[in-house]
Amino acid sequence: MTNKRLRKPKVSIIILNWNGWRDTIECLESVYQLDYPNYDVVVVDNASTDDSIQKIKKYAKGGLPVKSKFFNYNPTIKPISVFEIDENGFNYFNLKEYERINPNKRMIVIKNHQNYGYAGGNNIGIEFALHYLNPEYIYILNNDVVVEKNNLKELVKVFSIDTKIGFVSPIQLYYDKPEIVNNTGAEIIFSKAKSTHLNNGINISKVHISTKEIPSLSGAAMLVKKEVFKKVGVLNDFFFLYWEETEFIFRAKKFGYKAYMCGRTKIWHKVSVSTKKINLTVLYFDNRNRIIVSKQYAKNKELFLLCLYLIYEIIKFALSSIVKYHSIKRFFVYIHGIFSGLIF
Repeated sequence: MTNKRLRKPKVSIIILNWNGWRDTIECLESVYQLDYPNYDVVVVDNASTDDSIQKIKKYAKGGLPVKSKFFNYNPTIKPISVFEIDENGFNYFNLKEYERINPNKRMIVIKNHQNYGYAGGNNIGIEFALHYLNPEYIYILNNDVVVEKNNLKELVKVFSIDTKIGFVSPIQLYYDKPEIVNNTGAEIIFSKAKSTHLNNGINISKVHISTKEIPSLSGAAMLVKKEVFKKVGVLNDFFFLYWEETEFIFRAKKFGYKAYMCGRTKIWHKVSVSTKKINLTVLYFDNRNRIIVSKQYAKNKELFLLCLYLIYEIIKFALSSIVKYHSIKRFFVYIHGIFSGLIF
């Protein structure tokens, strides 16, 4: 096992949890069944209030069997040794003891003191991994996904195509519609400050998805080369929710890095489970951040067209908020997001 691990680049998998332990343990079970021999699992808990850390530790002991339509639960890999660390206590991490344990029998849990959002929470895991675990790649993985068994093996292979590949993402399918594509990457339309999912809604059997360069990708499953973080920096935690991976990718493109879709492996995504209950918060951050990213990376012509488009969109959103949703608050949250982005 040790020789096999040495032949494969090390990958640190960062899984962010916030009040979502049920999704997280299903994600973890799929991760621990990967056929890749050299990885770390780092769960970052964003100050959950639903006893998430205790539930995850109970799963690791074998006390919470996971039911899923995508795999059979494997009790033989339990117990999993949990190394629990406070966000301010990284120096207490026992690396020597950790490295004596096989990858599919160990887990690191970082306990944050507050909810730092998607970017801030992931950054804590990324910075820990870079400093203590020394991976070649970091896999940012949403807690509400299930990965295919060959996931890491196939994603890592893609980097051999071109030394300037900085990001690789798998095919993403809907969890509740396992044959329907959620996305095979993304295209950013700066003239409307919108992100469009490629091949969204198409049955996977009716489309050929090849491994190729794509304009952008979803942060739900994003394998990133270590040197990208060293040269470009980490995610911008000002964004808190939404568009942070888009900003990160376009920032990296200025350094010559490319994003690729891997057509040989899949994940199944529950799609924004963690934000369903806070949709007004989502509405604000989504609109604020899409404007900020567009201002930073759009061309002058695209910015001019965006100004025209926003006039139309604001009127349309006001009418839908009043007529369809009967909610003035919804419109004010939206307009607050738009103007916060414009004056940023």
